[in-house]
Amino acid sequence: MRNVAVAVALAILPLICGPALAPAQGASDCPSQLWGSVSIVPRQDAPDDARRWLGLFGGGRWDEVLCHSLAVLEVRSDGSARVQYAWDVAPQWNVYRSGFDTYSAKIEGNRLVFAIPAIGANVEYVITGDRLIGTWSSGPRRARAVLKRQVVAGLPPPQQQHWLVGIWKGEIEGYTPPEGPVRTLYVIDVPDDGIAVGAWAVGRGMNFGNTTVTVRDDRVTVVTSAKSRAELTRGTGRLSGTFTPANGRSYPVTMLRVPD
Repeated sequence: MRNVAVAVALAILPLICGPALAPAQGASDCPSQLWGSVSIVPRQDAPDDARRWLGLFGGGRWDEVLCHSLAVLEVRSDGSARVQYAWDVAPQWNVYRSGFDTYSAKIEGNRLVFAIPAIGANVEYVITGDRLIGTWSSGPRRARAVLKRQVVAGLPPPQQQHWLVGIWKGEIEGYTPPEGPVRTLYVIDVPDDGIAVGAWAVGRGMNFGNTTVTVRDDRVTVVTSAKSRAELTRGTGRLSGTFTPANGRSYPVTMLRVPD
């Protein structure tokens, strides 16, 4: 286990003290699974809201560089959980060996969190349908990733979600700021009051800002921390409308649902 702990430290070292790197291309070639031998325990005393976390999630990279996967092995009635975190090699970050380790985690609604105290790192995932939106943090450093659920026989399917829940991506037509015109809307949950739990990512990376997402029937309003505003209407597999930055000029925008 000692060599595993050392490998974990090596895997996150670039996130803690390494230089900023340009995102790697081709994140889709990430292995869908990296974990070792796993045994998933679907405890009957755990609430359904917690049991939906059970399973294997993979195919994602931290900041589009370091491939990793997560196996949620067990959830309990008190919200505690047991997970296996695994990672691949990433020469760009001087990670030349893959590995995995098991941690205790805590489930709080749509969030699952666990810590790696030996290196002062915290990992958080937010579940949205069949995907996990992950954040790795250590001090001021942050890394983002999206994992997709892998099929596991014997586990229940995900609960039916609001139509907006998921990932929507598109470009703002005619808008050319330094960060580029690409925007991504992540919607995790839509409560009855219509104020969604979500995030708005700017550019091709995963740089999130504080965002308010409001849903009224087929209409969606997004207001960012920079006072930009998107007014969108639901179509077949898309959201279409206008994006208005703080300067007041409006631009057309179309966002397509990212397939599960």
